[in-house]
Amino acid sequence: MLLHEPLKDTVLGWKAGDPIPREADVILLRKGQVIEARVDIAGHKLESWKEIKGVQAPVIESEFRELGELVKKDPRVREALAKRGINDLTTVECVPLPFGYFALPELEGRRIMYGGCSDLHGAYLSWGRSIEGLYVQVDAVDKRVLKVVDEGAAPVPSGPINFQEAASIPRAGTTPIAVTQPLGPGFQLTGGEVIWQNWHFRLRLDPRLGPVVNLARFDDGANLRSVLYEGSLAELFVPYMDPAEGWATRIFIEAGEFFHGGVLKPLREGTDCPPNATYIDGLVPNEHGIPMPSAAAGMSLRIVQRESSLAAFRKGGSLGPSEPDPGSAHGSGHRELRLSDGLEI
Repeated sequence: MLLHEPLKDTVLGWKAGDPIPREADVILLRKGQVIEARVDIAGHKLESWKEIKGVQAPVIESEFRELGELVKKDPRVREALAKRGINDLTTVECVPLPFGYFALPELEGRRIMYGGCSDLHGAYLSWGRSIEGLYVQVDAVDKRVLKVVDEGAAPVPSGPINFQEAASIPRAGTTPIAVTQPLGPGFQLTGGEVIWQNWHFRLRLDPRLGPVVNLARFDDGANLRSVLYEGSLAELFVPYMDPAEGWATRIFIEAGEFFHGGVLKPLREGTDCPPNATYIDGLVPNEHGIPMPSAAAGMSLRIVQRESSLAAFRKGGSLGPSEPDPGSAHGSGHRELRLSDGLEI
């Protein structure tokens, strides 16, 4: 479920007291068929319902788990694991991932996943315990393992990977750094609008796009001049580019490929953000359409004002004897307002 934005003219013409249109675009997946629906939330009615051919819906967490268990039950997979000395599958995790586009005729119009397994025994994260050389291709609609590729056993990595549990020990010579704002933040946040110096803008957190800035305006002393109606970052495309059988198919498409919350993650003070950060949460629907606080869903956004380490905005000096205070230097510092979220791929 995503916000269906009102028409631009409706937004710009809105005045206090006018009704606020509230609509949502809903993507449904039913037996492999993608359905796009639009719901009038304020009017409690369904506005449109359309089956879309030739596309795939985002992957949801329950789908990963169901297909992973399906893979572990396949006799071919169990035989391949046994060859590697793995007979207890309690700590084995198999994760079929979205298949990159290869223009193969047998993949067209089908919801095909491709992935492998890891052994989490003694490990917190599975990424460092890959069972290489064993890969599976799964039909996510028919719930069937189509192909098992066994290239032969390879040692499962055994080095330390539980870095989350490692003590954080500062390097020698590290001294404390304090960030303080005795008079509070240099911006105001009221009703979703941020006011900072001469800037006015609205800010929201979208589960697919991440931070979205709306109605950015600049106060020139006489008018609030429109600078930007809406802006967000383009989606990040992450191809692994490894020709190996189990890796050539791994092509992540940042936030748009996975729901709910995509790959956006919560931000933490002291790790991701300085102590003077202001956090913004919202509501994110889970895969069943139930709204959840975005922090609980793994999403958050921060606003922080800081003195930048970039070069000064303006730097110059007086050189000629006719200039005031010859030989002096003058300049202007650089202060910025930063909006950020965190993502994990």
